[in-house]
Amino acid sequence: MISLWNVDGVSELTAALLGALVGGAASGFASWILQRREFAKDAEDRAREKRGRDRSLILQAYYACWQAASDQHKFLENVTDAEGRMSSVWAPDLPGLSKKWMALLPQSNLPNPIRVDQEALTVLVDHDRADLLMQVSNVQAAHDSDLKLWQSFGESKRRFGEKVSVSTEGGEPQTMLSKEDVAKLYPHLKELSDLSESIFSMTKEHCPEARKATDDLAAFIEEKFDKKFTMVWPAAPDDPDEKSRA
Repeated sequence: MISLWNVDGVSELTAALLGALVGGAASGFASWILQRREFAKDAEDRAREKRGRDRSLILQAYYACWQAASDQHKFLENVTDAEGRMSSVWAPDLPGLSKKWMALLPQSNLPNPIRVDQEALTVLVDHDRADLLMQVSNVQAAHDSDLKLWQSFGESKRRFGEKVSVSTEGGEPQTMLSKEDVAKLYPHLKELSDLSESIFSMTKEHCPEARKATDDLAAFIEEKFDKKFTMVWPAAPDDPDEKSRA
């Protein structure tokens, strides 16, 4: 026979065990909730830090492209001015030589090369913008190439000036060359002609490309990082209207 005392003891023991189990489950559930909240907060913090870093990297790429576009604009102004002088300058009329080298002035105060952080290009890949990556990379390469062209042209024209006399009669530089001089200096004249031809064609090609890359980067930043830019481009030499981005 089971006594009432024993039944009560079993009931008390069962209640104690159930209470411990329920309490442990509740405590474990509360800990799980807290851990999930901490994990979510950590994930949000990491996402916020990554977003801020990505934004800084893309801004660096943006300003590098803007600088390249600004430099290209100055180069284009020089080329456009040279085109306006073409009819008033004299240069030897020989096969394979143009007058552009004589009309074109060396670019003073050449800027430094632009540099885009490679991590910024990785950010573009992460956002599936391989097209923008190519644009930015091309702008940097074109800027480097153009700086080398201008530097080579300036040095070549300086060396040429040491070999011949130059008259400024009429306000325009005029190179005084005899037939003998022309024959002797033809390789140098060819070098100047080729460099000026490259500068004319590359500048007209690279200037709009740098502008477009900068505009496309600005649109990307506005879309992904909630940053609105207000930018006024210099007026193109052949376009009196300023191009603005508001």
